[in-house]
Amino acid sequence: MEQEKALPDELARLAERGTWFSRENTGHVLAWLETHNLPLDGIEAARKLPDGQWMLLIDSMLDFNNDADQAKSVQQGREFIRDHSDADLMFELRWPGY
Repeated sequence: MEQEKALPDELARLAERGTWFSRENTGHVLAWLETHNLPLDGIEAARKLPDGQWMLLIDSMLDFNNDADQAKSVQQGREFIRDHSDADLMFELRWPGY
């Protein structure tokens, strides 16, 4: 049976600007990845600025090489989100096929 790779609609609707999630909603996506045994390939972070613009934070990215195992990658994703707890941050998660 092929693994589901697209977010279910109820999670996809939580995104801002397409595929970016708040800290809280990123936790829901990580839980979904874990439930479906999908590895996390990486996370990008952006800051919402007072004028409504967003700034991609190059120094706040998490990338895994191809041999990261699923459980470890999701756990590292949770740690990354915990360590970047600013309320103005948004996160984009990447996994195979998405």
